[in-house]
Amino acid sequence: NLAAEQDLFGRHLVGATPRVWVTHAIIAINVVVFLAMLVDGAGLLEPNSAVHLRWGANFGPITKEGQWWRLLACTFLHFGLLHIAMNMWALWGAGGLVERLYGNFTFLAIYLFAGLTGSFASLLWNADRVVSAGASGAIFGVYGALGAYVLRQPGSVPASVLKSLSGSTIAFIVYSIALGAVVSAIDNAAHV
Repeated sequence: NLAAEQDLFGRHLVGATPRVWVTHAIIAINVVVFLAMLVDGAGLLEPNSAVHLRWGANFGPITKEGQWWRLLACTFLHFGLLHIAMNMWALWGAGGLVERLYGNFTFLAIYLFAGLTGSFASLLWNADRVVSAGASGAIFGVYGALGAYVLRQPGSVPASVLKSLSGSTIAFIVYSIALGAVVSAIDNAAHV
């Protein structure tokens, strides 16, 4: 029975990782930073790159001149309401599951490593042309970790759970990659 399978899986996850707090903390930090940046003039719908740079956006000429902290800081900045809404929706959708599968601190390491990797990719790919920010590189890493878990341990996550995530996963990936292909200011390097 489907409900019993999901219930058993849910109890197993809670037993392995009783409390999901990293996902919630990351979402809270992103929202608080976004609101503070709005107060500073970042723009709700139209981004203000000067404000983003002041707050730590990744931009080759500045980052490579010794401000390496931007590689991590930029993963907590977003260019407008739609940007943060899509990213936090995607993180909310998969973050709790992946955090329970890997444990709190391993999940945090996955998230931060993926975010840094996305920032490095952006730095290399964009050749000093793009001001980049956003959590999507880290979130793609979270989805990648879920994929790796499922591939390494077939059958460990019930098909019904994966099916319920598939729609939002596909929507996030297609939206991110397609929009990045159409809008030159969107940084697909971090997504890939």
